[in-house]
Amino acid sequence: ALMILNNGLGALFSMLVLIIASPQEMHSLYHALKFKRGTGISLVASCVVGCLISYAGLWLQRLVTATSFMVLGSFTKMIVIAYGIVMLGDSHGFVSVFGAVLSLAGSYAYSRIK
Repeated sequence: ALMILNNGLGALFSMLVLIIASPQEMHSLYHALKFKRGTGISLVASCVVGCLISYAGLWLQRLVTATSFMVLGSFTKMIVIAYGIVMLGDSHGFVSVFGAVLSLAGSYAYSRIK
């Protein structure tokens, strides 16, 4: 229940910021929802998947140690970065790749020491 409250308040706050900071984006969202078929379903599906991911994270946190959870979080970020570079053609300089690998290595080293 707390996760749903947290995500709901976050969604409302995000909409408020969107309306204030970028009215053009809000207009584009309204136009897409009104005139493009399937946009509303995609938006709702995205929200449901986000809530399920949040719930799974909370559930997993109860099952593993904090260190294991931290290492898993770093690993999933590496998967997202690798997907972006390989599949989406994101830019990747030496410094950014080195930083990502260093972060993962640090998480692994910390988990081995603990």
